Amino acid sequence: MRKAKSMSDFEEAVQNAGSLSNLEKTATPYEALLLAISRRGSIRGFSKAIGVSPQYVNDWIGHRLTPVKWCRKIEEETGVSRKKLRPDIFN
Repeated sequence: MRKAKSMSDFEEAVQNAGSLSNLEKTATPYEALLLAISRRGSIRGFSKAIGVSPQYVNDWIGHRLTPVKWCRKIEEETGVSRKKLRPDIFN
């Protein structure tokens, strides 16, 4: 079975950062979204925790952008800062 593109992007981001803790500090908004998903174990687990469909989350991944209205809920459920998810809005 082939890995989803987003998870291989995530693994590459962790490798480039040197560690998961480094990634948490230096993540791009896209990498922050992937980090939030990984903290819930899967797209399905993530989408269930925040109350959206897995298909909707896949759209976010495809566009590499988290909708502003979901940032607070993602922060509450995963601990990934909304400032990391959308620095263009929350900084």
